[in-house]
Amino acid sequence: MADNSAPSEKALTMADNSAEGVSNNAVGRDELRRVFAIFDKNGDGLISKQEMRESFDKLRLCIGEEELASTIRTVDVNGDGYVDFDEFVTLYESMSGKRGEEGDAKAEHEDADLAEAFGVFDENGDGLITVEELQSVLKSLGFEEGRTIGDCKKMIQKVDKDGDGMVNYMEFKEMMSAGFGRN
Repeated sequence: MADNSAPSEKALTMADNSAEGVSNNAVGRDELRRVFAIFDKNGDGLISKQEMRESFDKLRLCIGEEELASTIRTVDVNGDGYVDFDEFVTLYESMSGKRGEEGDAKAEHEDADLAEAFGVFDENGDGLITVEELQSVLKSLGFEEGRTIGDCKKMIQKVDKDGDGMVNYMEFKEMMSAGFGRN
């Protein structure tokens, strides 16, 4: 990734549109605030590089220091070195494809990000997310929803199109595009 110290034009455009995007987003601001609070360990309203590193480590996402710094620089439109809530919304929208497509390279990058996110949940690498895998990841992130197998079964049932009791990559992709399967 290129090392650009100034925010990109794309990041600025996405930030300008973030309020509109979230209002049309099935996940919504309240849910994103809960996720933001998990990353914001000290509760100061900002996600530091260290807090993001710790959260990625909990998710077992292998991300190099330069890629982490670049991710923060890309969404840190005010240039303070931290990710505030509005910038976090921009990051979510860029990862979930809520912004307009800007060519094949962007779509390929988003697919790669989505495949990496799927891999976090698919702990054994068999191409399916089981109830137990979902519970394991949600617990590691501190989500209340992941505390019981029953809760996790209900979550999977919402997006399990083929009825096998697990989430495959296509179901995961559809769920992410629809805002975690909630309407």
